Amino acid sequence: MAAPTSARAASHFKPCVASGAPAPFVHYYLGDSFEGLPLTDSLYECFRPSRPPEPFIRMNSTDYFYGDCEPPCAPPVDVRTSPACDSWWGQYNLGVPDGPVRRPRLTRIRGVPASRTDGGHHVELYTGDVTVTIFANSRKRANRAAAALRRAHDSPGGVGAGEALPSPLHGALRGKIDCGFRFKKLVIRAREGSHGWRAIVRMRVGRPAYVDVELERRVHGRWIGSEQAIYRVGRGTSGHRIPIRAGRYRATVTATDHLGRRTRVRTLHFRASDKE
Repeated sequence: MAAPTSARAASHFKPCVASGAPAPFVHYYLGDSFEGLPLTDSLYECFRPSRPPEPFIRMNSTDYFYGDCEPPCAPPVDVRTSPACDSWWGQYNLGVPDGPVRRPRLTRIRGVPASRTDGGHHVELYTGDVTVTIFANSRKRANRAAAALRRAHDSPGGVGAGEALPSPLHGALRGKIDCGFRFKKLVIRAREGSHGWRAIVRMRVGRPAYVDVELERRVHGRWIGSEQAIYRVGRGTSGHRIPIRAGRYRATVTATDHLGRRTRVRTLHFRASDKE
C-alpha cells in the first residue's frame, strides 16, 4: 500500500511499505536466540485501519518470536515494535464500563517510561517515536527480555543491548504528536432538546476520516467513563450528536484517515447544565 508524498513527509507517521521491504521505523529484537530459545519467526505487518463501528486500529508492527508455539499457540517470547502514532500509553483503559479510566502505572526500564500489564507478563517501553511491547510467559522473563533488547539488523536506528534507550518524543505517551493529520476545526457543546441532552460535535477536516469521541463525566471528583461514538465523516465540516446526561464532561477526540494518518489526541471540556 503506497502512501502519497505528503504522507511520507509527515512528522512521525510511518506509511506501509512494499511487501518484503524492512519496516520503515526503528524496531528491536533479542538477537538470533534468547535464553536458549531460537528466533523461530519474524514478520512485519501493515494494514489499513478497520472501519467504524469497529475501533479503527491500524496494524503496523514488527514481531520477533522466540521458541516454539505454546497452547493456545503463543510463543514463549514475542517482541513487537509499533510506531508511537499507532500505539501509545494513553490508549489504555483498564477500568470497568462506567468506572474511572485506569491506565497502567508508569515505571522506568532502560532509562525510559514503561508499563506492565497481564501480571507483568507484558512489558511496554516507550522510546523515541516507537512503542516496544514484550509478551512473555513469565514476569521475570519479560524483565530479562527488556534488558536484552537491541536494534534489529535491518532497523534504521536504535541502540544495542544494555544501552539506555532514547527518551520518547514529547507528548508521545498521550498521543499528542504529529501523525500526519489535523483538525481544521473541533468544537463540542452541550444542547438540551425535547429528548434530553446531546453533546454536539462539530469539526472540519481536510479529507474523509474515522472519528473516535470518548466521553467521561465528572462524578464525585472522578472522571467516569460515559459514552463513546465511532463514526465516519467526509471532507469538510460535519456535525454529530451523542446522547448524554447532565453534568461536567471531558472529551477525548481523534480522527484517522483510511491510510492510518492520525490527528493529535485532543481533550476538550464542556458542561451540560441548566445552571448559568
